[in-house]
Amino acid sequence: MARLHAVGGVLAISFSAIFVRAADVSPGTSAFFRVLYAIPVLLVFFLLQPEKDARPPRDRLIALAAGAFFALDLHFWHRSIGYIGAGLATVIGNLQVVLVAVVAWVALRERPTRAALVALPIALAGLALTTGLGRADAYGSDPVLGAAFGILTAFAYTGYLLLLRRSGRARGNAAGPLLDATLGAAVAGLPLSLLSTPASASSRHGPRTAGSCSSPLARTASAGTSSPTRCRACPRSRQA
Repeated sequence: MARLHAVGGVLAISFSAIFVRAADVSPGTSAFFRVLYAIPVLLVFFLLQPEKDARPPRDRLIALAAGAFFALDLHFWHRSIGYIGAGLATVIGNLQVVLVAVVAWVALRERPTRAALVALPIALAGLALTTGLGRADAYGSDPVLGAAFGILTAFAYTGYLLLLRRSGRARGNAAGPLLDATLGAAVAGLPLSLLSTPASASSRHGPRTAGSCSSPLARTASAGTSSPTRCRACPRSRQA
């Protein structure tokens, strides 16, 4: 069952960037609605979990702060998608794999494995080759700006992962930290939505972003296989 949950999470998150591109709305609007639509489903998962949520208020506040980073992550990622497409934006955003390992090593004293240290420069070299930055035929309407937003995505996602992990130190309901983080993302994402488009967050384009809410739900689908308390010095990559 654990593997089935993991596969379900991977399948759900793999389509998120494609749905964002197809939604044809502003980055802030798509970021806001994808977390807003996920909240009721996450609440159901939270209520169905047999374990009680034993986290202290401080850990819940940390989860809300993690949600603010997640809102920034989505906003930057969606902007990057608009400039360089879903595939490249996702590849650059996965620079978070390197950043999380470095921050966890420096700040949390979690030394990466020798294999991870060997893989990191290879991953960076592959990232540079894949994006084609510096080439005259680099893909996208604005490759440099798209890459810049992709790097900001990686930094924001790094903050999200590390804070979410810290918020789930107390064992218990696995959906609790995710629900709090998604609530925080919705609160932080609303002003981003209003600033990124003259239309309100309840514009006629809102329903078109329903398919792009798969990321928080994907994390819920895999909640049974992983917990924020697990070491994430080298987290799994976000799927394109």
